[in-house]
Amino acid sequence: MRTRTESYYSEANIGGCEERGADAYLAVGKQSHGIALETILGTAPESELSETASAKERMAHKLKSPAGAELYGLRKQTVEPVFGIIKQCMRFRQFLMRGKENVAGEWNLVCTAYNLKRTFNLIRSGAATALPTDLAESA
Repeated sequence: MRTRTESYYSEANIGGCEERGADAYLAVGKQSHGIALETILGTAPESELSETASAKERMAHKLKSPAGAELYGLRKQTVEPVFGIIKQCMRFRQFLMRGKENVAGEWNLVCTAYNLKRTFNLIRSGAATALPTDLAESA
């Protein structure tokens, strides 16, 4: 299952996903930020999909279904800020090692450094409430 924003939508992308049997959810246009009252109340009429519907119409129908809306909504739970922090703040822009095993080891070091930095900042700010109090006090 793939979810993507509208910049990834094209007839070719839809066709490629269908050929590979991928269950894709690609936005076909901009969505409003609000939720329609009919959707909240559960009174929105279900639209029928014609058999001659284009790929774009099929995708729009799929996204408007309750299951499609729920799955597509998961895109908001993104890890992009983490990659931005690693790239911008930690200045990690390329791997220095070559080979799959070496790159995996280097990436593990980068992730460990990010997690340590994040943990330190949480402890220092007092936001790390899940830690034992004696550990938080010693920081």
